[in-house]
Amino acid sequence: MKNEERADRLLSEAESIFNEFEQALESENWNLTIRRAQEVVELVLKGLLAQLGIDYPKVHDVAPIFKRSVEERGVMVDEEFMNWLIEISADLSTKRAPSFYFEAE
Repeated sequence: MKNEERADRLLSEAESIFNEFEQALESENWNLTIRRAQEVVELVLKGLLAQLGIDYPKVHDVAPIFKRSVEERGVMVDEEFMNWLIEISADLSTKRAPSFYFEAE
């Protein structure tokens, strides 16, 4: 599978899961909301890494890899946005496991 195809599949999956996120949020299903939000962030970042031609590791928080990769390629990303992205990705990755055990309320 080519990087472009992989990126398209990841981003399409992220879009589908975002719809599930919205439903979970609306129904106040907080554990599922956390899991779906984390998946969306992870899949979008992995999709963007694939577009850049970067093999991403099989971990849930790839934001630091994304930051390093765009910096190495000279891609300009707003620093405040990048800091927010790193923070939210790490936070959701940390909360992901407890949400599987209904520990997030």
